[in-house]
Amino acid sequence: MKPVLSGGFDVGYQHFFTENVSTTLIGGAERINYQTRYMSLANQQGTPKQWAGLELNNVWRPVAMPWLQIGAAYYYDTVQVLAPYDLTGVSGATQTTSGVSAF
Repeated sequence: MKPVLSGGFDVGYQHFFTENVSTTLIGGAERINYQTRYMSLANQQGTPKQWAGLELNNVWRPVAMPWLQIGAAYYYDTVQVLAPYDLTGVSGATQTTSGVSAF
C-alpha cells in the first residue's frame, strides 16, 4: 500500500439581500496525485484525478415560517479521470471522451 497525496480548497461567500433572501456562491477544486505505476489500466479507468466545481444558489425564507427555505441552485462540475472507461467491447455502447483527459 502506497500513500496518495491530495489537496484541495473550497471558498464560499453568502450575501443577505434582506433578512429572508440570500445568495451563496461556492467554488472549489481538488487534485489527487496517484502513483499510476502501481495501478493497472483497469483500476485507472474512471478513477478521478482532478475535480473543480462551482455552486450558486438563491434562498427565500418566508417570515411567517422561518423553518421553511425555498430556493434554486446551479451546479457546474468538471472531473478529470486517470483513464476513461473502454466501452469498445460493449454491444450498442457509444463512447465520448470530450473534455476528459487521460494521464
